[in-house]
Amino acid sequence: MSINTLFWLHPVLLRQILLFTCAAALILTVAPFLSAGFSRIALCRWLLLAVFLFLLFKAGFVRHDSDGGGHGAIACTGLFLCVFIIPLMQPISGRKRLVAAVALMALILAASWRIQPGLLKASNPLLVFDRIVRMYSTLGHNLNNPASLPQQFAAKRETIHATAPLPNLPGTSDIYSYNQGLLFSSDNVWNPRPVFQSYSAYDKNLANINREHLLSDNAPDNIFFTIQPIDHRLPALEDGASWPILWRRYQINGEIGPFLILRRQAAAIATATVNEQKISGRLRQTVNIADSSRPIFATVSIQPTFLGKMLNLFFKPPELAITLQTSDGAFHKHRFIRRMGEAPFLLSPFIADTGDFAKIARFARNPGLSDNGATPFATVKRFWISPVGGKWADIAWQKDITVTISTSATAPLAEMRPAEAPVATTAVASLARFGETPGFIDELSLEADEGGPMRLQTRGWAVDEKARQSPAAFFLRIGNQRFFLSAAQNRPDLITALGEPKYGQSGFSGAVLLDEVPDGDHTIIIEVINQAKTGVYELERFSSKKLKPGAILRKKGDAAELVFKKASIE
Repeated sequence: MSINTLFWLHPVLLRQILLFTCAAALILTVAPFLSAGFSRIALCRWLLLAVFLFLLFKAGFVRHDSDGGGHGAIACTGLFLCVFIIPLMQPISGRKRLVAAVALMALILAASWRIQPGLLKASNPLLVFDRIVRMYSTLGHNLNNPASLPQQFAAKRETIHATAPLPNLPGTSDIYSYNQGLLFSSDNVWNPRPVFQSYSAYDKNLANINREHLLSDNAPDNIFFTIQPIDHRLPALEDGASWPILWRRYQINGEIGPFLILRRQAAAIATATVNEQKISGRLRQTVNIADSSRPIFATVSIQPTFLGKMLNLFFKPPELAITLQTSDGAFHKHRFIRRMGEAPFLLSPFIADTGDFAKIARFARNPGLSDNGATPFATVKRFWISPVGGKWADIAWQKDITVTISTSATAPLAEMRPAEAPVATTAVASLARFGETPGFIDELSLEADEGGPMRLQTRGWAVDEKARQSPAAFFLRIGNQRFFLSAAQNRPDLITALGEPKYGQSGFSGAVLLDEVPDGDHTIIIEVINQAKTGVYELERFSSKKLKPGAILRKKGDAAELVFKKASIE
């Protein structure tokens, strides 16, 4: 995910935006004074220059790259071109105007250099000269030997085809979500959807156009399908309105590399919804799903404030993030595109990759399969949507949201469940107490996902010292309450560090929601179940030498904090 909303926290991104803005303002201020007098033509030229700079700003910084490269290069290159555009806009006469023009162009060069120093340093004069020579040399060779162009094209196509050798199928074909070059190189007959790259179907109207194309007689006979969300978007948002049509009209006919091969069927299967419900909610608040035993589609309406509309017009509004908790206890955080969310998308079960899509596609065509229990789904139990960027980001979005959910009339899904503890949570208290064990708590932190439900996250390691083996499981004790964290997890580094081959499965990690923890101060202890499941070690030590063993969770209402005991400075 790009960090374009948090540019003010990233020095490189902030510097790029400020430098470009200052340089553009200077250009637009000084340019009118370089001409001898005012005229309508001069005004038109100035307006065109202003539009050019505005488009550069939007292209370079609306989808800003976290590494300071990529799209920022558009603004850098465009600013550099202004050095040549300004003298061509109008004749510059007079010593003062000439000096002002030279000074302006020098400042523009300096700004473009500082916006993208890596880009310009990589393009040293010798390298640039070499590229220009090779470019004109290649152009001259191709003009003198036009017969070589088909061979070059064929060689390039073979290179592309080798990366993903899609089969040449009868009829017409399309490819989801993008990478159309792979389809072109396979000699399939391309039958594109109207918005032919799924990430570009960024609102409900564009998504519905693609959906209607699949319902028409002109729908492709074959589809090469893979999940490819960009910018860490929620996968189900990209052409999500088309997914039910893919399940109804197409059948999985094989796989090739990362792609499913979907073949259109003569008759589409019928589907229906058993319930449609509107839920009124608010940003940063949890929306609970009462029943996720069947596939659920949703639309989400989130409206910008007036300030948010202005930000979107001139720059960009703060991002939105959606966090989903699934039936297996996992949390999934993704970027949420507001206008994409206004088109129906699969909310539950959670689809993370192409394998998950294949499972739900097979289930949709055969929802009554007796072996459905062998392919459980991570169904969504709750979710929340939050602006990214702190409290100030709220000013761009209205707080009230409307969620419409539609439940499909299918057989119940088999749900993934959290891993079962080798020892029942209620039985741990009755096991023998062994005292402390070697190990460390590497992380203990509170996570709220931009104002969502609070959860306590922890990870670390501990061993069964008496048996000289890895433990069986780990529990988190908060005051008098006990929660299962995880079974022993892979930590091969401990074998070398501790000199014991049997310690390779001694890690733990997990998260616990604090909804059911009462207000007050609660001690936190990691309980380590021995390999024989007959006793419990306690772990309070932190890997940081600055902290004493032990920590306290202080909770009051929706607020919570961790209080750590500081080690004394000797």
